[in-house]
Amino acid sequence: MSRTPKTTDSRRPYSAGSRRKRMRSGPGCVLIVEDHDDTRLMLRTILEMSGFSVLEAIDGEAAIQAAAEECPDVILMDLGMPTVDGMGAMRRIREHKTIGKTPIVFLTGWAESPAREAALSAGCNDYLVKPIELDQVISVIERWLPRQARSMAAAQASLNEVGT
Repeated sequence: MSRTPKTTDSRRPYSAGSRRKRMRSGPGCVLIVEDHDDTRLMLRTILEMSGFSVLEAIDGEAAIQAAAEECPDVILMDLGMPTVDGMGAMRRIREHKTIGKTPIVFLTGWAESPAREAALSAGCNDYLVKPIELDQVISVIERWLPRQARSMAAAQASLNEVGT
């Protein structure tokens, strides 16, 4: 029996086996890698309201695929996930020729200092502990975005405010 890969539309996250390819456009693109639907929804909503373009992945394997195909500007990654955890996904992304320098921010419930130190030593750019303050997440993303993407996201957020 052959297995047909799952497809996803623009509102559903990458999942193992998905082959969705979409051209991203607009302001700074953030890839959210999180296995909990409610956390992904909350982050996506806040980021889109702040003017960012958002991609989603439900585990580390899907994150690697999405990052390679879409080349996001910043990756927000949960540390503890099924299939491939955040550390494993980050290591594989760091080895990738095209996306290896993409800023990766861990967003995790692991508050212990050794976990933070290990993540930073392994190559993540920043480390935020849940529960998070949304302003803090936006601030950290903006710190790691290229200047042009920051300007575009700010302009988009202004348009979003005018439209509401």
